[in-house]
Amino acid sequence: MQAPANPPQGRSPGRFLRDYLETVLVAVLVVLFGTTFVVQNSVIPSASMEDTLLVGDYILVNRIAFAPEDAGAPARWLGMRPIQHADVVVFKFPGDPATDYIKRVIGLPGDVIEVKDKALYRNGELLDEPQVRHKTGIIIPRSAPDGKRDNFGPFVVPEGDLFLMGDNRDYSQDSREFGPVPRSHVTGRALVVFWSKRQGPGAQALRGTNRVRRFMRSLLTFHEDMRWRRLMKVIS
Repeated sequence: MQAPANPPQGRSPGRFLRDYLETVLVAVLVVLFGTTFVVQNSVIPSASMEDTLLVGDYILVNRIAFAPEDAGAPARWLGMRPIQHADVVVFKFPGDPATDYIKRVIGLPGDVIEVKDKALYRNGELLDEPQVRHKTGIIIPRSAPDGKRDNFGPFVVPEGDLFLMGDNRDYSQDSREFGPVPRSHVTGRALVVFWSKRQGPGAQALRGTNRVRRFMRSLLTFHEDMRWRRLMKVIS
């Protein structure tokens, strides 16, 4: 991009060019600050949050939504608040902090979580979860190797931890399997789907020529793959 050939009167070409470059630099710094400290974008790679979030949804994440653990009081002028039940959060997977996961907050410290034949109870109360999907009618008994899927607990959430579960309850790797997640691992709250296109699970893991091939194919099927109705969908 080039500066206009004729700078405004009263300003030397050098001064005009310097001001122009400063403006561009400030704009770049604002964008970098926003994407580093305020928002981030992520793509959903698995079906564990269906139908709330679909594979191929690109989402914005608010990285300053929640007050730090050691904060005396949330900075409400920044929109900060404590983490609440049903928040959809992005967090560092305990087994691999370099990997981001996204789940729904089911239990806060002190909550007693129990699953009985797929039904979820918190502190002895059956939860109404209209967003949850059970895509198989098979109930796995507690004695089976993977019995924690449909029969779990009771489990008391430790201080400083969260109990997180996916909305696609039968196909979600979550706290039933890997345990509670430290509050410090949460990086933000999922806000909105700003872009969405159909793609198979594992597409984001493709590398090299396979990734290039997938990209070229997506250009040819752009209009067919786009989920137009999901654009700017608020995540709740």
